[in-house]
Amino acid sequence: MKDISESRKNIEDIDRQMAELFEKRMRCSYEIAVYKQAKGIPILDSSREKALLERNEAYIEADELKPYYRQFMQDIMDISKQYQKSLYKEENAKIKIRVINGPNINMLGIREPDIYGRITYRELVRMIEEHAAAKDIYVEIMQSNHEGDLVDMLQDCHDKIDGIVINPGACTHTSVAILDALKAVDIPAVEVHISELDKREDFRQISYIRQACMATVTGHGVKGYLEAIDMLIGNTGRRK
Repeated sequence: MKDISESRKNIEDIDRQMAELFEKRMRCSYEIAVYKQAKGIPILDSSREKALLERNEAYIEADELKPYYRQFMQDIMDISKQYQKSLYKEENAKIKIRVINGPNINMLGIREPDIYGRITYRELVRMIEEHAAAKDIYVEIMQSNHEGDLVDMLQDCHDKIDGIVINPGACTHTSVAILDALKAVDIPAVEVHISELDKREDFRQISYIRQACMATVTGHGVKGYLEAIDMLIGNTGRRK
């Protein structure tokens, strides 16, 4: 049996090489972001991303490692898109929408799937990004399990964002602070809930934030986010 110290040393060497390759890849992402910005091309190209994942998975010989490598490459691509977004000049976007998710939304696919479905949070993010790319709008997607963070995310929308999609999770039924933040920024907002709140416990039928939202989408599953985005596209025209 090989000594563990030797294996750890090998991993350290591989990690160093991976860091160098990561920097090279991100520099290429920078060049692509500059080109897309100049040509007005959306960051996400879902068909190309799918093809790249399939091609890269084929490089792996060990079948048991293929799904892990596919996930690894998906993570790298997601990071690359985030980096490109940070470089992209947002002022070129026709409409900018921020999607804000509250407590436990990051547990989609795990938390009570009979109620919230089996789509994961990662899949939800990808679905929203693809929809935004098809609609040629700029979208930011955020999530926190802490009420104060959600207030900060809302306040940061001031003079930056044209529309807000918000699913505050359990904070819907408790948070006057989130209501006040929505009122303060005075930006068109749509409240979204994956489950149908009107058919659930009494306390879930109370929404503090509803009075500050132009509409509510409830019980339409994760597709409710896309409906909310479309509502905002039809309602916001500051950058059209």
